[in-house]
Amino acid sequence: MQVHTTPIKLNDWDTAHLVSEWGTTETALSYLKGIKGRIEMELMHRMEADGAKEVYHPDYEVKLEYPAPTYDDGILFGLRELVAPEEWAKGYTPEHQITVPGRCNMTVVKGWRKFGAAVGELIERAKVPLSPGTGRLRIKAKEKKAC
Repeated sequence: MQVHTTPIKLNDWDTAHLVSEWGTTETALSYLKGIKGRIEMELMHRMEADGAKEVYHPDYEVKLEYPAPTYDDGILFGLRELVAPEEWAKGYTPEHQITVPGRCNMTVVKGWRKFGAAVGELIERAKVPLSPGTGRLRIKAKEKKAC
């Protein structure tokens, strides 16, 4: 695979050569995208195995980000007996007229950990575990600092 490192004067090429170069470039890009994907998957596997959320590299920011966890509302319903009714009313939305199942507002509910270990344990038990590979790998070149 030929890599051009100097500016290319496309107007000097005939049409057939342009089409050939486009095809060569397309093939190279597909190949490189495949390698890039395999590298990213290997990095994700290694980071998950190590429990790492970031990898230090002098030139790149490498982060493994996960979506916000989901919680089992059936388990969280047990909080109704562990927190005051007025707190429960702030963190729970009951079933609506338009048959929407009741659910907990986790922004409020996670704050209830302050009410004791039993509350915190129930909230943790309600957390639905993420499957391996649900994270998203983000690699970004660091900005070079001028001296």
